Amino acid sequence: MFGCFGRWENYWEEQVKVIEWTQTPEMLKDPILNQIDHTVGYGVAGHSMGGQATARSSIRADIYNIKAAILFHPYHEPGDNIGAQIQVPLAGFTGDLDDCCGEEATRNVFFLIEFYFYFLFWVISLNQVEK
Repeated sequence: MFGCFGRWENYWEEQVKVIEWTQTPEMLKDPILNQIDHTVGYGVAGHSMGGQATARSSIRADIYNIKAAILFHPYHEPGDNIGAQIQVPLAGFTGDLDDCCGEEATRNVFFLIEFYFYFLFWVISLNQVEK
């Protein structure tokens, strides 16, 4: 079982509960939440274990109408191939000083994504422009 102490594997479910909650009849009557256009789709984001939850939510994009995801220092369990299943455009932010969820964890997610080489090309292109 993946996840910290075996309890985070389904943490993504907490994230998509918010999507479901905003679509309940009670919330559709809310003056703010009723302005959401649910047909457009959703973006999800999370930090650390929430970053892992975001990655896991992203493999169910077709079910929850998720269109994009942002991972901030995502936790990545060694041996987990979550990146290979991600179905949406993804942005990842990290730093090399983070001992738990740093650069290596983010790379482990991105390098498994089928289209990661497009991301790498984009990053390389941006680096060349900045110099």
